[in-house]
Amino acid sequence: MESIYKEPNEQIVDQAKLYLSGMSFRKIAEIYKISHVTVRDNLLVKLKKISPVVYGADENLYDQVVAASKNNQAKSIEDLNIQTRILQAYDLLVNENLPVKEIARRLKTTDFIIYRDLTKRLAMLNELNAGLVTPEMLEKAAAVLSKHSNDNLIKAQKVEMPQAKPFTIDINRLYSVGEKQVNFLFDLALTFRIKPEVLAPIVNMDSETLLNLFATYKSKSKHALDYLIYYDLTNQEQAVQKLAQFYQNLCMAISKKDKEQMIALIEEVNDRRVMRLLNKKKKSPDYNYSDADFRAIFNFQLKYALPTDYMIPKFGTKKSWYLDKVEALISQDFELYNRYNSINDTWDDPEYKMTVN
Repeated sequence: MESIYKEPNEQIVDQAKLYLSGMSFRKIAEIYKISHVTVRDNLLVKLKKISPVVYGADENLYDQVVAASKNNQAKSIEDLNIQTRILQAYDLLVNENLPVKEIARRLKTTDFIIYRDLTKRLAMLNELNAGLVTPEMLEKAAAVLSKHSNDNLIKAQKVEMPQAKPFTIDINRLYSVGEKQVNFLFDLALTFRIKPEVLAPIVNMDSETLLNLFATYKSKSKHALDYLIYYDLTNQEQAVQKLAQFYQNLCMAISKKDKEQMIALIEEVNDRRVMRLLNKKKKSPDYNYSDADFRAIFNFQLKYALPTDYMIPKFGTKKSWYLDKVEALISQDFELYNRYNSINDTWDDPEYKMTVN
């Protein structure tokens, strides 16, 4: 296609025209040999900063793309299968008091889909048919979701170490330099899926201070933190329990001066192994990742909430190989299935405005 060889802004304008013609993000991505996430970013973020008139397009091109995106979402709510799932999710939430994760398991979908069904789509269904979904139903769903969220945070804050010792992390015992401390805390938050307001008291900080430190030192990973804060539905009590066990093991290794074990534990949460794999692949493009290598790569994807379309070119793998490996991992593990697909469902949502730095 001739437009592929045009300069970047003109390509984005051409992609917008294709989208308005009825072509999906994924189909456009196939033509340009880029990820559909990149196409979404081009059309819903970058296009806004471009003057389309320069490239012979309507000056309102961005507004037209946004309107088309919203119209496509509105059409989805008219699907009877989607309406049925929304109402089933509402019944399980309000009448059976099930958390979002259990509803997703029951309905064989992901956290993200169910949470969107119970918030945004339930409201859209109310606008479409106020007799089917009443304002009272919207209020009930919002109240139950809020209660579940608050209960989750309260339970997480009460987690204690064995022998009833309050669980806190002495970050100064581990690192003396401020930036290294922040990097370690960031790794803990993303690896164990612990929200900043839960992690802050564990490390003797207030949540605003911790968030400011993350914003200062980890700005390049902003999308990962935003996903954790706004989209991740990990049970915080269970997450803190896993962190407590990790920290106990680390403290034991430190007290025994077991350097090998200390390094092994630290590398469970940082990115050193993955960086070594990237360097190895860069030096030897024919290098074949082992199963253990792939698990490290997959954990990296989950940690930073990255779309699969980003991971495949990033790590120089074939799409079929990567997807086969993923399927082998998640097919028998609902938690992995849920986390992986929730991430990709989120990136597929046109209203998800984050980009990967």
